[in-house]
Amino acid sequence: MKKIFVAVILTALCSSVSFAQTFQSNDIGSAIRQVVQNLSDNIDTGSSIAVVSMQSGSERMSNFLFDEMEQLLVNNGRGRFTTVNRTLLEHTAREIGFNLTGEVDDATAIGFGGRIGAQFVVVAALEQLAGIYVFRARMFHTQGHIIRAMYSASFPSNDAIASDLLAPPPWSSWQRIGISLHERGRNTGGMNNPVSEGQVMSRLRPRIDAELARLRNQYSTADTQFRAVRIQNTTSHNPGGIGSSRSWTRDITYAIERRDR
Repeated sequence: MKKIFVAVILTALCSSVSFAQTFQSNDIGSAIRQVVQNLSDNIDTGSSIAVVSMQSGSERMSNFLFDEMEQLLVNNGRGRFTTVNRTLLEHTAREIGFNLTGEVDDATAIGFGGRIGAQFVVVAALEQLAGIYVFRARMFHTQGHIIRAMYSASFPSNDAIASDLLAPPPWSSWQRIGISLHERGRNTGGMNNPVSEGQVMSRLRPRIDAELARLRNQYSTADTQFRAVRIQNTTSHNPGGIGSSRSWTRDITYAIERRDR
């Protein structure tokens, strides 16, 4: 009985996946071409396909993979199948809150494909393993949620294009954002009793730290940074006169700056 049960499971798995294969490639471009070509060979004539999910850990890389796959599918499908335009994908995704470059389960991806009228959907991802990158893609039929094909291709981790696309983008220059924090200290007691910087900063520093914490919590992203920059540290002396006493005043002002990548 156990043998029969196992045989039934294996038969079901084999019937749900028409083709599955792994390739070795020299670079990221070859890996994408190999995967897309084999996916294309398994698309029914007269049907439509959409790449609905791309995970890579980098927005630049995901956009690159989307564009490359779309172009190859369009070229491969001439006279055989059509590829859903990415503009339509993004428009529909915004309407329903679907994340094209985030983690998504198969059922949700298939449902999104059905919503845009595609008979086939592709869920793809780029992963980094020991010494290599692996580009994986699974193609589902939206009717019956069947995996029609799944392919992967590996290429060296020193690939120049992949390294560039996965590298963090450069930071922009620091820009002031219109927030400044000022504190004034005053001492009396003659020429030899000026206001120390520490006296003023003991009151100003907590305000600076609180403002930076507020901004970092509000934006909460590794791609935005804030800092406080001193733009004023001046002292002035009132020599006193009739009706007033001698005093020292110190003004310290910090501006808040922001940069993004």
